[in-house]
Amino acid sequence: TIQTDGVALFGAATRDAEVWLSGAITAAGNLTIDTQASSGTAGDVVLAGSLALPASGAALSIDTSSSTDVVASGLINLSEAALSIAGAGKFISAGGSTGGQSVRLGAITVAGATVIQSGSGAVSAPSQTNDFIGSVTLSSTGSVFLRDANTLVLGNVALGAGGTSFLAGTGIGQAAGTAIRQAETAAIDFRAGSDGIALAGANNDFLGPVTLASSAGGSIQVNDSTALNLATVSLDPMREGTLTITAKGEITQEPGSAITTGTGQVSVQTETAAITLASGGNAFNGPVAARNVGAAAITLFGSGDLRLSRVAMTADRAGTLSLTANGAITQTPGGTITTGTGTVRFTATIGQNGDCVPDDKLEKTRFLELPNIPVFRTPIRQKSAVAANTVTALLSDRKNQ
Repeated sequence: TIQTDGVALFGAATRDAEVWLSGAITAAGNLTIDTQASSGTAGDVVLAGSLALPASGAALSIDTSSSTDVVASGLINLSEAALSIAGAGKFISAGGSTGGQSVRLGAITVAGATVIQSGSGAVSAPSQTNDFIGSVTLSSTGSVFLRDANTLVLGNVALGAGGTSFLAGTGIGQAAGTAIRQAETAAIDFRAGSDGIALAGANNDFLGPVTLASSAGGSIQVNDSTALNLATVSLDPMREGTLTITAKGEITQEPGSAITTGTGQVSVQTETAAITLASGGNAFNGPVAARNVGAAAITLFGSGDLRLSRVAMTADRAGTLSLTANGAITQTPGGTITTGTGTVRFTATIGQNGDCVPDDKLEKTRFLELPNIPVFRTPIRQKSAVAANTVTALLSDRKNQ
């Protein structure tokens, strides 16, 4: 244990009582570095070189925090150090008159759970060789950048106004019973590899636009306990990754963003709120299922074909359905569409010659195929092309034709 209280470790009083360690250091057991101060300023902790805690379960704890408003907390700067911890890692720099200080980590391997609390300070762990083997619990209102070479498992995460990025070489997930919550509207970014992204926590609350990217065939699952605003969503368009989006509130897209899915199932579901995924760059490469309840609308736009597996709305409520595709609108075998009593509109691009499709042939064209009889709660009127290369099916309260 290395501990200071507003005085230098070896002698006369100083302003910061900092702890600086360098070289190749090995601790036989647990190592605690505590520079909390009851007066003055809590000291910084700066490590360079390497620090190893190889004994089974050996834990590292660094605490530069302050619990009073008149004492500033110290920063934790390990950006020039390589750390290997056989047990848990704890890095705390929150509180005090400054609200917190930054936590900067270099190349780090932690076999146990990791806890980071920086208050208003930023958190930075950018090394491509980082390996957080246990879960990572994090609290920061500053910016956050956290990278893992393998799988990143998030525990409880509390965020503020700073932008946040989580990157993992294989996958990103959540520990059971934990939540990711934002107190302010700020961008949050998740990027993973072939194991995908699974953020299904029941109490997640994303207030800012959410970017989700998974490469090499990985799938994406995200849940929000309130409304969810999506920024870029990207899966490998040539592989069978699935996309599952659920929220209790409205599901929307950030202006100018786009969704590119894999060829697997796409599922979008809310409770009593609208689904509006109408950005011009959307590419739904797999079958799409959309569901909500109540009188809320569902609006989808695809830059290519749009293939439906299921649309489910409350039958006796006035929810509207609008589906638009720069290509064909079709159904999967066994697919169903159940609408509300509001207007239902399908708009699909037809061939290159600009020919209109006659009204009585509309459902037979490959550009608008609904072979399984949908359950429409309003009578149907079909209307032929309103623009070159476009066919519009308008399902309104007019008599069936």
